[in-house]
Amino acid sequence: MMPASAPNRTAGVRRSGLRLLVLCAVTVGLAGCSGSSAPGPTTTTAATAATSTTAIGIVNNPAVRTQAAIVSCRSVSGGWEASGIATNPLGNSHRYVLTVYFTDPSATVLGSGRTSVEVPGGSSRTWHVIARLSATLPVRCVLAGVA
Repeated sequence: MMPASAPNRTAGVRRSGLRLLVLCAVTVGLAGCSGSSAPGPTTTTAATAATSTTAIGIVNNPAVRTQAAIVSCRSVSGGWEASGIATNPLGNSHRYVLTVYFTDPSATVLGSGRTSVEVPGGSSRTWHVIARLSATLPVRCVLAGVA
């Protein structure tokens, strides 16, 4: 026959074990929220300090980016088209390289495309990027990089 205190000890051991398990789970969860995390996309300096290239190869120059914009995102035969305008405020010609992502409303990339357009100084030119994809509405066109 077991002493009367045995069930209480067993329950105490179970509670202690449960507390230890909860403490370990909380500690592991908090460690996941610490400042050290898996590396994400990185930016590396390219030809000039103002131009950067992401880890996935999109070239972007924030100063030049302000000179280009998407003005239309529409379904076309066989895919989607983003079109826009690049305006060169400088006195000399500039070749703009534009990268567009075609995404769903949750920002999942469905396709992408790249084009370039030569714009004389003081002028504007239109540009177009077409992605061959069969997506239903709505698709969003995102200007991912301009250089």
